[in-house]
Amino acid sequence: MKTRFKKASIIGFGFSGLASAWAFKRQGYEVEVFEKQNVVGGLLQSKSTEYGLIESAANAILKSKVVDEMAKDFDITWAHRQKTIKYKWIYVDKPRKWPLTLTQTLKNLIPMYQLAKANPKIKPKAGETLSAWGLRIFGTQDFVDRLLGPALQGVYAQGPETLSASLSLKTLFDPKRVKTQGSYAPEQGMKEFFSKGLNYLEAQPNFTLHLNSTHEPKDIDAELIIDTRPDYKNVKYLSVTSVTMFFDILNRPQFAGFGCLFAGEKTILGVLFNTDIFQGRSAPGLFSETWIVAEDFKDDRETVDEILNFRQKTFNNSARPVYYKVNPWPHGIPDYNLDHERFLQNDFKIETLIEQRKHIKLANYTGDIGLNKILEKAADFASSQK
Repeated sequence: MKTRFKKASIIGFGFSGLASAWAFKRQGYEVEVFEKQNVVGGLLQSKSTEYGLIESAANAILKSKVVDEMAKDFDITWAHRQKTIKYKWIYVDKPRKWPLTLTQTLKNLIPMYQLAKANPKIKPKAGETLSAWGLRIFGTQDFVDRLLGPALQGVYAQGPETLSASLSLKTLFDPKRVKTQGSYAPEQGMKEFFSKGLNYLEAQPNFTLHLNSTHEPKDIDAELIIDTRPDYKNVKYLSVTSVTMFFDILNRPQFAGFGCLFAGEKTILGVLFNTDIFQGRSAPGLFSETWIVAEDFKDDRETVDEILNFRQKTFNNSARPVYYKVNPWPHGIPDYNLDHERFLQNDFKIETLIEQRKHIKLANYTGDIGLNKILEKAADFASSQK
């Protein structure tokens, strides 16, 4: 018979900590949170400026049933989604909604259908990179280089030649894959999840938050300790930088949509067109873009100049922004390479940690990436401890 814990102690109050606290409170637990900073939110920090809203990290969350439940509890009002949010572009010599040629499309129809249906016959093998998987399934690199590679590189911040196929395609072949309804965000930005979420939690009985805390698992007297901090000694992280720029509306790209990914690029991963995604993300007369860069530069100006040179080359636009903000993430994304795949298969077993009554790690390096994945995992884990 499964032991029913009464108290959950959570280390870290970024999105994973918030999701865990919410999920365990819904299960009737006493919840105590330890956060080393004097603010909550982790990487998710929204800043309102005279030019528009700036997000330090994720600009939205994929809405699902669990996300809707959290938003209802927190009394979140979703920002109005622009009609142009449905358009997504990949740059292959020019911005394209579909980057494959007609010949390439026709040649790949059968494997693309199998991929869409998550046919287990084409499931990645252990120790297979995304490039190797693409060559095995599609016969050529066209599909990976022009479509799947850019799409996943925009998420995992590395190219298909090093990216683990089984980790990056995990969601597609998951029989319990959660249905989502597209990207949504609170009206005031992603930080609103924390301000309203904290209000909700503090109104619940038996909830305690400690800021400026230096507590480690060994310092906490609790049966169940959930460590949501992203740092882990056996995990390698990739540095990622986001740069939000505001341009005169006349200098916006000549195509509208959610954003654009770039095939074959190793440094510039993609750009989000914030003004085209949600209403109210830029001041009247301005256009907001957030560029994602997978490289460390010496200073902010060098980063911005690199992006502007790339923007001129790809969008044929030499305008300079009226304002910009650089947000570096030194340990932004776990390196989902083959070494990490082997680590997850052989060394990281949550079940073992539970059996040994050790503290449990719940962060995005365990094979799932994205805010809704973190939330789903926290909710599943909390409900499994009944």
